[in-house]
Amino acid sequence: MTKALLVIDVQKAPFISERFQVYKPNETLDNIRLLIKNARSAGVEVIFFRHIDNRFPHLSENSEGVEFVEGIAPENGEKSYSKDVISCFGGTNVHEYLQSKGIDELVICGIQTDFCVDTSVKVGVDLGYKIIVASDAHTTFETKTIAAKDIIAHYNKVLGVVFCKVMPSAEIKF
Repeated sequence: MTKALLVIDVQKAPFISERFQVYKPNETLDNIRLLIKNARSAGVEVIFFRHIDNRFPHLSENSEGVEFVEGIAPENGEKSYSKDVISCFGGTNVHEYLQSKGIDELVICGIQTDFCVDTSVKVGVDLGYKIIVASDAHTTFETKTIAAKDIIAHYNKVLGVVFCKVMPSAEIKF
């Protein structure tokens, strides 16, 4: 199997907003940086995604919020896709690109657990990819009724039972 690391929507918006804060931001970013470092060291393709949505000022095309977080950005010709839908596969040619490279296994990390991460996993499975979700390298926001840590735990469990492997970043081998 040939792997790629998909880094989903690790943009400044959730880290600079006073209104919305993601759960465990520093730990999550550290784990994403570890995955990127390990993938690059192993010669594994790292692909970045940014969510741009002009309906929201913090995600509008030229806002600071859509910029990648420091230390989590493409380098040396790595692929980067902008999207305006929830799945990494919608509105991009990433599926065709992955097929052209013979990539059939994806490691997924990023933001937001209950939207772009979850949807990308499920669409990826439908497209035939084997997927590993880094359990400690995705995050989300609190809601009025559910704590972010409970949302993350729920998705780790559900995704791991039915759709993919779920494991800590430090245990993922590239």
